[in-house]
Amino acid sequence: MNLRFQVTAVLLILLAIVQLLWIFKMPQALRRTSDSQESSQTQNAGILKPQQVFLTLGGQDSGSYARLTFAEDSFESLYGSAFDLLQTLAPQLTFEKHEAGDLPWQRAQVILSYSYAVGRDAVNSQLGTDIDGSYNEIWIVPSLSEDQQAQICFYNSYNGACLIGTGSRGMTAQDRALAQTLLETGIDKDNRYVEMSGAFPDAFSEGMTFLPEVSQHETMLRGSAVSAFLDDEKKEDPSRMDRYAMQFFRSPATVTRQEVDQGILYSNEKISLLVDPEGRMEFVETLTDEEKESVTVDKAYRKAVSFLKEDMARSEVSRQTGVYLSVDLADYRENKDGSYTFYFNYRINGYRVRMESSKAVLWDMDYPAAVTVQGQKVRSCQRLVLNVVMDTEKDYTVAENWLDAADWLSKKWTLTTPPELVYYISAGSLIPEWEADTEQGRTWFSASLQ
Repeated sequence: MNLRFQVTAVLLILLAIVQLLWIFKMPQALRRTSDSQESSQTQNAGILKPQQVFLTLGGQDSGSYARLTFAEDSFESLYGSAFDLLQTLAPQLTFEKHEAGDLPWQRAQVILSYSYAVGRDAVNSQLGTDIDGSYNEIWIVPSLSEDQQAQICFYNSYNGACLIGTGSRGMTAQDRALAQTLLETGIDKDNRYVEMSGAFPDAFSEGMTFLPEVSQHETMLRGSAVSAFLDDEKKEDPSRMDRYAMQFFRSPATVTRQEVDQGILYSNEKISLLVDPEGRMEFVETLTDEEKESVTVDKAYRKAVSFLKEDMARSEVSRQTGVYLSVDLADYRENKDGSYTFYFNYRINGYRVRMESSKAVLWDMDYPAAVTVQGQKVRSCQRLVLNVVMDTEKDYTVAENWLDAADWLSKKWTLTTPPELVYYISAGSLIPEWEADTEQGRTWFSASLQ
């Protein structure tokens, strides 16, 4: 009876939203121009791009939320619509402190969820706001009628800090666009990844109850990831190391090449570059006082991403049809000297890549890439340079769905984050794993591919 009531309530809410969309002729108002698409692509490159997005159509006592990850096609469209409203509305609002219970749990909304707490400088530099504190969730609540007020909420699920800003009554073009995307995505995700006791990750704990999981299972590729400085027989190739390293220097004739215990060291008066045959690179540039001028965290982040993309283009990473290699921000910190260090994960077709455990310990690297930016320059970079080869002949279906993984892991550990499909590097192979953070630490088990 309880499930029947919940489903009926959701259907009634969907009908109400459809009526609103019809009244305000939303589809006609939402024809996007090439300019707006280009704008969204620019925004999506910012430091506020989340690791996952949650959505709800509202109407439950505590909300029921569907989860979207990088790997899902609808992720970009929902995030783009939500960020358009966030960037337009947030600078206009005055934010006041509230309790977590004051959050708009029952309204249709999108939640941007981060694996780290985003600091005030990152939020203010990209959104033009003036808020204090750090937050790992941003709640974006559109207006669905002329009598309703849109809201933006910043929430820290680790310490309960909460800021809420409320706009004036009425629907803007951004409200209509987000409502339309919410409706389309919500219908498509009906009963997918749905949890009934609140938003993730704060409510991801013992005692949660789920609606039936009816989603299709995810598909992944098989493949390998080895050092880009090895030849086809997996042996050290100094010529590849030289070819890669010399692209960092404007005048190769001024470069000193020295073999050391860790690999090969290339240097001149300005730049030092260590290349390890196992795939590690360490880049350090000596900056002048003028180059150390202050920079905002958002500009520093863009510089770090640009450096990584150029560096990945230098390395001999396989370029295959149907294989998309990218990076996403895993964490960052502000250093005492005014510089910023950004930590990145690699992703293959949206799935995060975890380093081989032995290399992570040996090289003291929690993430496969770390970039420090000071002023307008990259001061240092350390990353794992990989040659990735995927078998694109066949997509393999993951036997377990997200709910299976959550149920199995919850029997042994107290989860603090939802499970996620990742690739682990093990002896050069890419092994699909279900991974989650728990109160006892990170845990995982192998995903079964059919």
